[in-house]
Amino acid sequence: MKITNIKWDRIYLEIFFDSDKAKKVCFINLDTKDKFYVPVTEKKIKLNITNIPGGRMLPEGNWQVMQCTKRGLRPIAITVKQAYQCENLDKVFLYYKNAYAYIVKIDLMDCEKDENLYCVIRTFYMQKNRKPEKRKASVEASSMKGKIKRLFINWAESFLRVLYKFAVMITKKDGKHILFMSETRTPISGNLKALDQRIKNRKLPYQTSYYFFKSLQQSEIKTLLCWMKLVFILAKQDYVFVDDYASIFRIIDLDKRTKLTQVWHAGVGFKSVGYARFGREGSPHPTVSCHRKYDYVVVGGEALIPVYQEVFGLDRNRFLPVGLPRLDGYLNKEKVNKSKKEIYLQYPQLKSRKVILFAPTYRGKGQAEAYYPYEKIDLQAIYRLCEEKDYMFAVKMHPFIKKRIEIPSEYASRIIDVTEYQDINELFYITNILITDFSSNIYEYSLQRKPIIFYAFDKDVYQIQHGVHRTLDIAPGKVCIRFEDVIQSIRDEDFELEKTLKFAKDNFSKEKTKSCDKIIDHVILSNKKDNILLK
Repeated sequence: MKITNIKWDRIYLEIFFDSDKAKKVCFINLDTKDKFYVPVTEKKIKLNITNIPGGRMLPEGNWQVMQCTKRGLRPIAITVKQAYQCENLDKVFLYYKNAYAYIVKIDLMDCEKDENLYCVIRTFYMQKNRKPEKRKASVEASSMKGKIKRLFINWAESFLRVLYKFAVMITKKDGKHILFMSETRTPISGNLKALDQRIKNRKLPYQTSYYFFKSLQQSEIKTLLCWMKLVFILAKQDYVFVDDYASIFRIIDLDKRTKLTQVWHAGVGFKSVGYARFGREGSPHPTVSCHRKYDYVVVGGEALIPVYQEVFGLDRNRFLPVGLPRLDGYLNKEKVNKSKKEIYLQYPQLKSRKVILFAPTYRGKGQAEAYYPYEKIDLQAIYRLCEEKDYMFAVKMHPFIKKRIEIPSEYASRIIDVTEYQDINELFYITNILITDFSSNIYEYSLQRKPIIFYAFDKDVYQIQHGVHRTLDIAPGKVCIRFEDVIQSIRDEDFELEKTLKFAKDNFSKEKTKSCDKIIDHVILSNKKDNILLK
């Protein structure tokens, strides 16, 4: 039995099923275990949310629809087609001079062990907020312990703001200080590394500083100590470059003389981030977000500005569509040969072999909970294929994922973990086939004009629950739902390469962009010659 359709008729919530076997269904509150029953008539139920059995509103909580069977209650799955429509079913009922609201949100449950999709009906009572920019500990935490923790965080953030203002007051600026920093990656890499190297090569008279740590992978006290040190470093800076979300800028407002530039670590992929996820779990605060603080955002090209406007919630004039710094000279033969030597020195077993690089994105709600279900990889099957076709299967996991893949000794001659290698773009030089999913690594790899396989065992679940800018239905390569189809695609050399070639042509019409020079000239040296880029 599955839910095939959900729709509203004023205060009535109608739910349709694909079977008429059940005579009634049970609504159960997953938080309180409160439950009630509703009769099924002609494969549907009609629930008055203001008058459920017992003459009451549907209480606040998370409600799941259950099938009544002889063996007890069983959750009812929802069809993929209807799951894609759930986010359009949310209802807001205002009452008493619009001072209060009753909200019904049709959401999808996280169910890692079950590949079926299940919906949950979330109900909330809310009141008007006349100061939406303020954080409230009483609202953001339910337990006393949580409220005390939230109050401490609020105090710590206020302390950091005061500390930063004090640091600015006692620090003289000379216009010659540049900071490269990240709260998610260590050490410096990618766009930041390329930009830093170019500043050095041009022998510009600037003093560069570096501050890298992983805020979500350490205790909150340690992070606070890092931020206390960081505010004094920031007070000296004239230019700050970041490559990912940096929480410190959610807390403090930089001095107007300091310019903050985001050189986002990703090119373009499928998964939505930032404000593109607004309304979903983990989405940024409407007003308190570091994303709104950037003076400049570097993107790969004009076509990507609308995408990242959505992500960062910024006006178009903040964007520099100059290309990605790390792609300057990316296909330079000298750089390619140097990188290959370094890779083969670290992984000699890859030399003189064709390489399949497996580099998916993570699963989970964020950095702290990131994981990948390794059971979805058939190591025996890929080992046999590598033996047959003389390939090496190299695994490069997302940096958020702490648990590494376990490779049995009998497969070690053909399967290797290369996660330790810092720069995935250099690994692309020795890669013959890339297997990924929703990752943005396709952007750089497409320059290689080599095959891409998109292995997304959870294609619909991921796209619906996480949210994407675009679906894998238009992916620039072969899309596989089952791992056996990945194996067959490689065996048959069925890669749909024409899609990859078109993607590369559309995104890289000008490969020699000199992105670093354009960023340096516009952001640091204020060279107005590049202003045409912003028109």
